[in-house]
Amino acid sequence: MKKRKHTLIFGILLLILGLGLGYAFLTTTLNINGTTDVDSNTWSIYFDNVQVTSGSVSASTPVIDSSKTTVAFNVHLSKPGDFYEFTVDAVNDGTIDAMIDTITKTVNEGIDIPYYLSYIVTYFDGASVSANQPLDAGSTETYKIRVAYKSNIDPEDLPSTNQSLSLSLHITYVQKDSSAVAIDHVPPFQLEPLDTVVSNIVSGNTQNYHLGDSKTISLENGQSVSVYILNTTTPAECSNSGFSQTACGFILGIRVSSEMAFCATVSQGRENCWDVSPIRTYANDEFLDLLPEVLRNHILDTYVVSYYKTNYEMQYVTTTDKVYLPDIYEICGGDVSENYLYGYSRQLDYYQSLGVTRERASLSRRYGWTRSPNSADRTLNFNSVYSGVEDPYCFNHNYVYGAFRVG
Repeated sequence: MKKRKHTLIFGILLLILGLGLGYAFLTTTLNINGTTDVDSNTWSIYFDNVQVTSGSVSASTPVIDSSKTTVAFNVHLSKPGDFYEFTVDAVNDGTIDAMIDTITKTVNEGIDIPYYLSYIVTYFDGASVSANQPLDAGSTETYKIRVAYKSNIDPEDLPSTNQSLSLSLHITYVQKDSSAVAIDHVPPFQLEPLDTVVSNIVSGNTQNYHLGDSKTISLENGQSVSVYILNTTTPAECSNSGFSQTACGFILGIRVSSEMAFCATVSQGRENCWDVSPIRTYANDEFLDLLPEVLRNHILDTYVVSYYKTNYEMQYVTTTDKVYLPDIYEICGGDVSENYLYGYSRQLDYYQSLGVTRERASLSRRYGWTRSPNSADRTLNFNSVYSGVEDPYCFNHNYVYGAFRVG
C-alpha cells in the first residue's frame, strides 16, 4: 500500500508556484491470504482558479502548467508600497483525504528573505498555513500569496541596486492520518461584508453561520461593536398561539454603550413592566437608529411576551418590537417551577448549546438588564441577573443589550 505525496510549490519575482506529485512508501507490508475486495481510489491534487487581487502591480498573468501542479509568473516591484497578490485553489479531486506534510520556503537557494521584502502565504481568509492541515477528498482550499516592497523601512535598509529574487514555497501533501489538525479559518460570518451576511440571512443561506459567531460592525455614530448569533432555529413550538417569538428564527445580539441611565426601581405596580419601560422606548428608537441601514432594514417585527406581578397575581402583556431584551428564561432555561415564561417562550439556541442554567448563571457575577421581574412579588425596570457563562453576550449595567430577528 502506498502513501501518496503531493507537493505545492510557490515562487515569486520569478515566482514559481507549484504542486509536485509523488509517493511516500509505508514501511509495513500487508499480506492478504484468501479473497478480499479492495476498493479503487484516486489521488488527484492540483491547482485551479488563479485570481489576482485588485491593486496589485502589473505582472505577467499567473500560468498553471499542463500538469496543474505549478503556477509561475514574473513581477516587478519598483518602489516601496508596491505589492503583488493572488489567490489560487488547491483542489483534492481524488478519493483519498490528504494533509500537509512539509512546508519549505526559500529565497535564491536558501538565503534569508531581505528586510525590505514581505513574502506571506496564508489561506484566503488570513489563516496560517501549517503542517498536518487537511485537504479532504472532494474539498478545496484557497491559498493567498502576497509579495510586497515594504514601505515602513529606513532609507539605509533599501536595496542599493536592482535585485532579482526567486522566491518559492513547496507544500507537500500526504495521505491524511490521525495527526491531522483543523485549519483555523475565520468564520464566514466574521469575514463577509455586512450586506452579504444580511443577504444570506434573508435568503436562508446560513449553513456556514454558527451559534456564537461574532462580527464587528460600525454604528451610525462611528462606534464599533460586535453582533453575535444567538439563535438560528424555529422549532414547532414557535407556531403555538400566544408564543413569544423572542427565541425563534435567526436572532442577533448586540451590546451598545448608552449615556441614558436606567435605574432598577423596585415596584409592586404595572408601571415598570417591559411594555411601558423607558428602556424599551430607547431600544426601539435611539438604539435602533444606531444600527447600519443595511441591517436595520431587515430587522423583523417580533411578538414579545412579558409579564409582571401585582399583589402576587401574574399578568401577561404582549408587544411588537424590533429590538428587545431577553427574558431570564430565554437565557437560562429551566422548568415551569422557576420560569413564568415557561410555555410562552424557549431558551435561545446559543445559551442552550453552552448548557447555561440558573445554577451556572449564579456563579458568573456579571450583572445586566433583562425584561424579567426580579422576584415573584415585585418588578424592576430591568432585572439585574447573572449572565451565566464566559460568553460574548455578557451583561453590564452601563450597556444596553439588544436582541433582534433578521429576515
